[in-house]
Amino acid sequence: MLNNVLHLVLVLYRDHLPLDVLTSILDADDAAHVRDIILGYDERTLRSQFIIAVNAQDAATAVEERKQELLTLNQLLLGYYEKMLQFAQIAAAIPEPFRGLLIGMMEKIESGMRHLLSTVESIPNPDDILFQVAELERVLRSVSPTAAMGAMQEGTAPGGGMMGGGMMGDLGGGVA
Repeated sequence: MLNNVLHLVLVLYRDHLPLDVLTSILDADDAAHVRDIILGYDERTLRSQFIIAVNAQDAATAVEERKQELLTLNQLLLGYYEKMLQFAQIAAAIPEPFRGLLIGMMEKIESGMRHLLSTVESIPNPDDILFQVAELERVLRSVSPTAAMGAMQEGTAPGGGMMGGGMMGDLGGGVA
């Protein structure tokens, strides 16, 4: 029923639209484009070519859906960071030919995650929250696999910090 009403509104809009209405909203080229694409069809073609969907929900449902989206996104990112940290530890401990292969795999994972996050409306720039494999590669070039292996056995990262804490920064809980 609603679909029929919406199609009828489009037909009425097409048939009785003052020409200056579109140009007051859009520039002349865009107005002509809208007129040609949507308003140029007869009713039968309009019904068969365009599906009009309207979703309605109350504010509480929208807030709950947003919370669920954020929780799911947070879990996804935590899993991504956990895997990248594991791969970084492995990459630091293996010789160069294998390190390059692992870094290539990490770059593919980063690219896939960037593509996925670019579809999320609330994330305008996925690079702001993604682990940068290029930065890891720069750090790994300065560390030999032997030194990295020794540091991992002692529980510290090659840069002197604790393993796994290098990306977190100072949390402000330390004693001076």
